[in-house]
Amino acid sequence: MFTEVRRTLPRLRAATCRAGREPRSPDDGASTIQLVMLAPLVILCILLIGQFAMVYDARHAAVAAAQAGARAGEEAGQGQYWQSEATTTAMSMMHQLAGSLLSNEEATPVGGGSQRGVEVTGTALSLVPGLTFHVQETSVGPTECFRTAGTGQCAGG
Repeated sequence: MFTEVRRTLPRLRAATCRAGREPRSPDDGASTIQLVMLAPLVILCILLIGQFAMVYDARHAAVAAAQAGARAGEEAGQGQYWQSEATTTAMSMMHQLAGSLLSNEEATPVGGGSQRGVEVTGTALSLVPGLTFHVQETSVGPTECFRTAGTGQCAGG
């Protein structure tokens, strides 16, 4: 039986080659199926890398805006309303740095007395459907004031 198969197999290959076709392999079309299966995963990985970069940049902008707002609040004189100046400075910096990277952004004054600061919150732009990233950064520092030698209290407040 095996000798008969050995004799017919070369004749079968010769007949298919004469007809202009290569003999088919059992792996024909496997690379197409692999590409169809792997392409969505590759695209998802690329989107996740881009999403990480967007969240990182939005977080960096929120930190810088919170620091600018806290600095404005710290430099405001004692007894003055520092909250509006700090939040205005933080929101202005946020719009300059983040642009459309953050939505629903808010700046809230925190602290009082000898510590003043700003908390900036927002939602980062999403590239991957279904994922939302919330950004929240706070910066607080001591107020700047001139302390008198006798009392140790801030002058003017």
